Amino acid sequence: MTSESAYVIEDVPQVESTFEKLVNSDGFKKVSAFFELFDFILKNPKEELGRFSNYDESPKNEKFNRVIEYLRDHFREELTVESIAEDMSMSPYQLRTMFKKQTYNKSVLQYLNELRVFEACRLMQNDEYTISYLSGLAGFNNLSYFNRIFLKVTGKTPREYRKVFC
Repeated sequence: MTSESAYVIEDVPQVESTFEKLVNSDGFKKVSAFFELFDFILKNPKEELGRFSNYDESPKNEKFNRVIEYLRDHFREELTVESIAEDMSMSPYQLRTMFKKQTYNKSVLQYLNELRVFEACRLMQNDEYTISYLSGLAGFNNLSYFNRIFLKVTGKTPREYRKVFC
């Protein structure tokens, strides 16, 4: 997946393998797989990407798809399971249960924190931002919490990550 040309449909097995690595690994391997998939997304039309999601996007899961879209649109905001559930016209219990079932036991807040960490990784490419500032841009309102979650998701502290990747 490191070629300069655009991906073609023959790359599907490799992309699926990379996606599995993303889902089933942690630390640096998870970040590496994320960037491989991100590279694929940038090089491919939107309609070819649906098959690589880690949840069922069929019409029967329309409510779940709306939750995912909501999280992707609002991850920078201060969110709680209760506020998300209210905005989605669901009970917190219903949201938690549906989310864990659809994401193979990942919680809403885990998913939200991963979105925020991936955004922080993207923002780190601009070294004009301090880690404290970019953590706020990514949706974290507490630097200590950001550092802890970043380490948990990537296996590196934000400073270590920036030194290695940026």
